[in-house]
Amino acid sequence: MPPQLTLFDLATGGIVARMLQQVVRLEIPDRLDRTSLTAAELAQQTGVRSDELHRMLRACVSAGVFRLDAAGRFSNNYLSRALRTGAVGSFRDPVDYFTSPEVDEVWGSLPGTLLTGEGGYEQRFGCSVWDWYAANPGAETRFARAMMSMSALDARGIGASTPFRRLKRLGDVGGGAGLVLSEILRQHPKLEGVLFDAEGVLEVARELLAARGVAGRVDLQAGSFFERVPTGCDGLFLKNILHDWDDEAVLKILGNCRAGLPLGGTLLLVEMLHDTNTANRVASLSDVHMMMATTRGRERSSEELRLLLERQGFALKKVHPLPGFQSLLEAVAVPPQGQA
Repeated sequence: MPPQLTLFDLATGGIVARMLQQVVRLEIPDRLDRTSLTAAELAQQTGVRSDELHRMLRACVSAGVFRLDAAGRFSNNYLSRALRTGAVGSFRDPVDYFTSPEVDEVWGSLPGTLLTGEGGYEQRFGCSVWDWYAANPGAETRFARAMMSMSALDARGIGASTPFRRLKRLGDVGGGAGLVLSEILRQHPKLEGVLFDAEGVLEVARELLAARGVAGRVDLQAGSFFERVPTGCDGLFLKNILHDWDDEAVLKILGNCRAGLPLGGTLLLVEMLHDTNTANRVASLSDVHMMMATTRGRERSSEELRLLLERQGFALKKVHPLPGFQSLLEAVAVPPQGQA
């Protein structure tokens, strides 16, 4: 392919993203579930204009999303099926989040971030992403749904990981609604759990944990990991927490984890590992999204995480690759430096 065409694809990626946004908001993949329809039929269902809808969906087909037959009927393919509401492994909610108005605004701040290092939310809205979500509950719900969908992709593989077999009581720090914790507990019937997050999040968790049949094995504790973590656990679990924060904040979180664990206790981290001079596409894009959407957060290498762990009384024991793009880092609480 000529370089100009490759660059055309890259430069027009935002157009494809906008089309996917409308595809999920008009519920086109749901409407095409087990059937094929013309744009006119879809337009009648969605209340939009048929000619413009046909042109947009035809462009989606050119990008690999949907099929279009000679009779002008659209149908789902393997990509559009993954955008159906409620489908196993659905990516509908992440698409809705990544194409949201607030993410658009934040990415408009990239020139300022390159000059100052300040994140997009601070530039555009004058506050951190978490403070902005607290003031915008609709957007916060959209973000939470996206994160839950992405956690669902990892949950089974995380639950099957070896380290959980050795634990008796696991604290899930910043565990959200408890989807991943519930999967871990379902795969390890003798394990007890503590779900630690903000009070409002725990209200949602109660229903999910009950639906998944593990509510009786989970102690719900409200709090902030910048102040404390659950005690009485022989293992702590943090999934995609550290990449939201700069090194100073990460050291604070890890210090609280070390204070909450006994000597020899286990700390388990799920992170997307990214070496400084390796341009993995998914990890690199996730890293720059952290750069824009958090307060100096970043994806880190296993070596960077090892050094941060050592500073707060942990020894990195093993890195377990997970299905997909993430890894489970297993660390053990050791005596402070200078003590035997």
